[in-house]
Amino acid sequence: MFQRISIFLITAVIISGCSVNRIELNTRIQIKNENRTNILLPTGSLTSSTFVIDKGIKYTVGFTSMKKTIFISTADSNFAIKGLRVNDIIPSEYFDNFNYIPGWGYYVYLSNGWYAGFDFQKKPDKDSKINWFFKFKF
Repeated sequence: MFQRISIFLITAVIISGCSVNRIELNTRIQIKNENRTNILLPTGSLTSSTFVIDKGIKYTVGFTSMKKTIFISTADSNFAIKGLRVNDIIPSEYFDNFNYIPGWGYYVYLSNGWYAGFDFQKKPDKDSKINWFFKFKF
C-alpha cells in the first residue's frame, strides 16, 4: 500500500512539471524546460514563468534564473482572499487605495501580500470586477 501511494505522489509531481513546498515569494522551485514561458512583471520587465497547480488552484509563477519565485498570480475562480474571488465587484473600502502602472494595470493591496488586479485600460469604479490576484514585492 505504501509503495502505491509513493508511486502516485512521485507521478503527480512529474506530471505537474513543477514542485514546490508552498507557493510563496522567495522560494525555490523545480521546473521542466518545456513548461516555461515568460510573464510581464509590474516593473515592466519579463521573467521566466510556469504554471503550478496547488490544492486545485492554478497559479502562474514567475522566477529568476536561480529558480527563486518573484511573482505569483492566479485568475482561478477557486482562489479567494478576504472573501473575494475573480469576477467579484471590489468593495468600496478599497476605492481610495488603487495603484496604477502604465501598460500593466490597476491594482489594490488586499492582505498577506496579495493584490487584486483590474483592467489596465480604465480606473476601477463601483462596478469594476477583479480580473486576477497576484503577489509581488514592490
